[in-house]
Order: sequence, then C-alpha cells, then structure tokens
Amino acid sequence: KIKTSKHNRAKKGYFIGSVPPYGYKVEKLKEGQKLVIDESTSPIVRLMFDLALEGYSQYEIAKKFNEIGYTTAKTYYHTGRIYREDGDPEWHKGSISKMLVKPVYTGKLVQGVKQQNLAKGKKQAWADESEHIIVENAVPAIITTEEHENIISERKKRKDLHYFSCKPHDFDREPEN
Repeated sequence: KIKTSKHNRAKKGYFIGSVPPYGYKVEKLKEGQKLVIDESTSPIVRLMFDLALEGYSQYEIAKKFNEIGYTTAKTYYHTGRIYREDGDPEWHKGSISKMLVKPVYTGKLVQGVKQQNLAKGKKQAWADESEHIIVENAVPAIITTEEHENIISERKKRKDLHYFSCKPHDFDREPEN
C-alpha cells in the first residue's frame, strides 16, 4: 500500500485534517500543521470535562452551554465568535458526547480514521482500526488520560444502568427451565 507524504506527516504528529478539534487551532509550520491550544475555546472544553467529571450528563452540559450562550464548535470555526447570536445553532448532547470521547484532548492525535481516494474513485469510508495513525503526546493536552478514562468509565456505567439498556444475549448458554 502506498503511503503518502500526508501519512508521513501524520506519523510525525502533524495535523492532516482541515478542521481542528474545538479547543485547538492550527499553527502552520514549514514541515506541516501542528495543533496548539486555542486560548479562546480551551477553557470551554475544560469546563465541559470538569462538568462531566462532576457527574453532569451530556444533555445537562449542552443545556448549560446554551444557557451561558457559547457558540457551537462549528459556529466558532466559521465565525470566530465565542457567544451565540440570534439564529445560531445550539449545543446538543450528541456534540458533547463526541467531544468527551475524543483522545485528542489527552494529547493523543488519532488520524486516518476515514479514508478516500478520489483519483481511484473511492468514496470516503471508515478505515480499519489497524490503519489509524496514532501519535501520543502530539498536541498539548487539555485533560489528563486519567480524567478521560474516568469519563469513559462513568459513561459506560450510566449506559449499563439506563432503563433501555439490555445485556448482550449469550447464545451458547443453555436456556433455564
């Protein structure tokens, strides 16, 4: 399989994406793009993780961000505004949920998750996990690995205890009479 210079940059911890994760901004260097802390939004990201660590649900965090009036990550990227204006989209639990599980906030850069080759007519698709390019300590961390693991573990507990959760069926076990 051919590895491009883009892959080589990714392996060296350079950011090969187009939109930086919320809380970071791109610093263009001769060798490639590096992610650096965005002083405007990283405190908001830190607040999101602190609330999650205190036991707030994704829904409650989204509600709090909407009450404070923060713009969503996408709106911030397009406008550079920290606070919402009339007509701007609001935070949803789904966006909070996606951010809470991203390893980038611990300093770990995971790239090559989606792949495409338009020259060969290959549309964008999820890459096999074995093909992901993972670089530890590639970016400044906003949270610790321990905090990230606590959040993941708490989310799993909450999901397992949820009213609609169900245990995977064990088809090998004999039914009880």
